[in-house]
Amino acid sequence: MEEKDRRMMRDYAWDYFSMHADQRLKTFNFYVAISTLLIGTFVAFTKEVPFSRWVCILPFLLTVLSFVFWKFEIRNRQLIRNGEAALQYLDEQLELEKSGEAPHLLKIIARDAYFSGQSPDSPFKKGWTYSTCFNAVFMIFGFGGVVLGLVCLLLK
Repeated sequence: MEEKDRRMMRDYAWDYFSMHADQRLKTFNFYVAISTLLIGTFVAFTKEVPFSRWVCILPFLLTVLSFVFWKFEIRNRQLIRNGEAALQYLDEQLELEKSGEAPHLLKIIARDAYFSGQSPDSPFKKGWTYSTCFNAVFMIFGFGGVVLGLVCLLLK
C-alpha cells in the first residue's frame, strides 16, 4: 500500500472509530439524563397525596429504558471494535521494533491489549472497561426499576 493510501485509510479508520466512541458516550449521557428525569418524576409524584397507581409505571419504564440503552451499548461496542480492528491492522503494517516484551509505543491498540492482559485477576484491582461500567449501571438501574415498581404496587 502506498503512503498516500495508508494515510487515507488511517484517517478513515480513525474517523470511524472516533465517531462511534463519541456516540457511545453521548448515548450513555443521554441515558443517565433520562433515567434521572424518570427517577425524579417518580419521587416527586409519590410524595403527592392522594397517591396515583399510575406513578408505579415509571420504575418499570426505567427498566425498559435500561434494556433498550443496553442494546444500543452492545451495537456501539461492535462498531467501535470494527474501528479498532482496522486501526490495529494498519498498525501491524508498520515495521516497528518491540519495546522490550511489549509492542512498540506507536502500536497503541496492540500495546493496550498487552498491558491490559498484565493486570491482576481481581476485578477490584484491575481497571474496568467502559462496557463493564456501563453494563453495571444498566443492570443496577434495570433491576432497581423492577424492585421499585413492585414495591410501589404492593404498598398502595
